[in-house]
Amino acid sequence: MTRFVDQHRHAYGVEPICAELPIAPSTYYEHKRRRREPQAVFGAFAWGHRAS
Repeated sequence: MTRFVDQHRHAYGVEPICAELPIAPSTYYEHKRRRREPQAVFGAFAWGHRAS
């Protein structure tokens, strides 16, 4: 679903697309952040903390 949003976000924007799909904009942005910063997710699991 994030791929679809990525492909159309420049034409429609993230929030309007997410309003029509079963995904919250915050979920989309969190997924994008985790893909950019995989060490943040790994570090959280390694230390027993959730990523923020």
